Amino acid sequence: MSDANIVHIANALKVNRTLTYLDLSKNKFGNEGLTLISDALRDNRSLIEINVIGQSKDFGESSLSHILDMFEHNITLKKIVWRLHSRISFSINNKITRNNEIERRLLGGLSIDDILPESRRGEPLPQPTGQTNTNNTETQTKKTEPKEEPKPKETPKPKETKTEQPKPKETTTTKKTEQPKEQPKEQPKEQPKETTTTKKTEQPKEQPKSGEPRFDPGIKTWWVENLSGGAQVTVTITEPNQRVYIGNVTDSYVFIVNKCTKITVERCEGSGIIFDDVIATVEVVHSKKIQLQANGVVPAIQLDSVHGGTVFIQSDIGLDVKIVTSLCSGLNVTTPGVREQDDNVETPLPEQFETHYNKEKEKWHSHPSQHSGV
Repeated sequence: MSDANIVHIANALKVNRTLTYLDLSKNKFGNEGLTLISDALRDNRSLIEINVIGQSKDFGESSLSHILDMFEHNITLKKIVWRLHSRISFSINNKITRNNEIERRLLGGLSIDDILPESRRGEPLPQPTGQTNTNNTETQTKKTEPKEEPKPKETPKPKETKTEQPKPKETTTTKKTEQPKEQPKEQPKEQPKETTTTKKTEQPKEQPKSGEPRFDPGIKTWWVENLSGGAQVTVTITEPNQRVYIGNVTDSYVFIVNKCTKITVERCEGSGIIFDDVIATVEVVHSKKIQLQANGVVPAIQLDSVHGGTVFIQSDIGLDVKIVTSLCSGLNVTTPGVREQDDNVETPLPEQFETHYNKEKEKWHSHPSQHSGV
């Protein structure tokens, strides 16, 4: 099942009120399919567990952000079976733990006001389902229910309306004379609409070329993707709670103006990211030859599978940053000199570590390798 097929599953999840378990494992959908599912689960009130393990594509930050936002509305989903390689999985696990805690409190007749999402306040609370084991057995039988779901196809009962439709056609013989009068009027109106729809289809084709940033107000995230060839793009943050996702950018520059919550850089090469203040972290994943320039405060920079690059700390207020690296190589940090007239100081981040056993403390101790002559 590919991304295109997931659209039908997502549409069913939006209206279904009985399905509690959904197995989508070992399929071929990726970020687009997972985003459709997460958007559908915002309105779903019955699904307890979903299995999406074994897909042919890894899920990226863009789709996982939609999953995280979905939990601001969904309090019934209690288990997701998958395998993630993202730090955002920690936040998602916290939301799943919260939903299980809501279930536990409802079973015990306790208040959930302190952990209930704001979007669900004032709405009827879900009925507790009880033990998960019994739910699993029930959901297996309910797997057939989505197949019966086509019961909404009972709407074809409007076959009666079909019999009524020819009647008005027969009775409204005068309307037939009116319709040809309206048709020439409607046809010219519809033709320009078709031309406008073709223009609308051209717009998404232009977006990847221009790489212009687009804002998703639902998850308060700016998206900058598909830049190349020396492009320069500026993202102007309007509220500090907004995030920025930068993906698939090559040999280009992205300028982020004003304070934001978080910046995520994924699968970029030979590019520069210049930003002001960051409240949480700057995260760079699976990238090469990246330059990060921090003009203000940034508490933490996380580098995962980054090969070649430099972190520029432009002011003294940025020296409190904590830099965490994993599976990285060829990285340097440049900081201001002691005095204004001094040159910047470049320091390589360690790639090799030595580990020794401390007999007195009976523990292993690791430290960066020291090379003479460097």
